Amino acid sequence: MNRFLGEIELLVLGTVGAPGEREFFLQVHKNGVLSFALEKSQAASLAEKVIQIAREVGESVTRREVNMPMLEMPIEPEFSVGVISLTWLPNESNMRIEINAIDEEDGAEAPASVSFDYDVKRAIEFALGAISVVAAGRQPCIFCGGPINADGHLCPRANGYRRQI
Repeated sequence: MNRFLGEIELLVLGTVGAPGEREFFLQVHKNGVLSFALEKSQAASLAEKVIQIAREVGESVTRREVNMPMLEMPIEPEFSVGVISLTWLPNESNMRIEINAIDEEDGAEAPASVSFDYDVKRAIEFALGAISVVAAGRQPCIFCGGPINADGHLCPRANGYRRQI
């Protein structure tokens, strides 16, 4: 499945589950909804790269809190995301985003991919909202930087003693 969707209506990043057990999903809206499973680090990298490219092409990006729209349920991912690529399209003032599936099989067939164009201003709004979604997880420990669960965590800087928030 290699599809080009053209310009999309909306891009949404959301999570399902409690902090520490969250699953991340990316949804592309165009004549329906396509969902993709991805890792937290991929979501953070996508947001940062969108902002980086926008700044490089002269777009104004002011870091602020942006509310991300909710995921549409039920979520049935097309595939798990492997590689994401971004390309700037100067004639249209769009970003082209290509999402490739994880290549889990040793077969000769190329992994599935979906690509689409997204207006740069809307992409910036998506990125700012995505940063908020990623940051909404567990709080980091002020001593070691590791995530703190609801019941605390074993902090290496405290010689194995449990630290609470």
